[in-house]
Amino acid sequence: MQLPESHESKNTIENMEEYSSYFVAPRAMRVDRSGVCHMNESYTCRSGAWWATQLKITKVPEGYIAHIHEMEKKYTWKKESEPWFIGTLLEKCYGKVVAFSIDEYCKTYSVHPSKFLWYVQEVSEVEKEESAKAIIENFKKNLKKDYNKN
Repeated sequence: MQLPESHESKNTIENMEEYSSYFVAPRAMRVDRSGVCHMNESYTCRSGAWWATQLKITKVPEGYIAHIHEMEKKYTWKKESEPWFIGTLLEKCYGKVVAFSIDEYCKTYSVHPSKFLWYVQEVSEVEKEESAKAIIENFKKNLKKDYNKN
């Protein structure tokens, strides 16, 4: 029996807009045999954390940022055999995790942190401002460190 379209969730990782952040169940992230992390894009995502959705993720052009260090509860993953498939056609539905923080992503891909000031989920102006300040301060600190090394 096929699921009626009216009962199919549209709030999935796959449907996230670039540079948006949502929360997912930690089990949405899988780790292959070589330790590379992937997001199961068919998982439902939510605008806020609750007991089952503790892992914050951000979609970027190269894949996903999994904010594993921001989780309230400790969660661990194990390396598994690959590949992971779902459905009768054995379609792959996994996107690569490219970083574990915005700072790490910005350094690796030379992206300015201002890209992360836009949010799909509704947050207060105060939260946006505080988040923007924190991102910019971290970026400035890292620039200083890199400059002082040279």
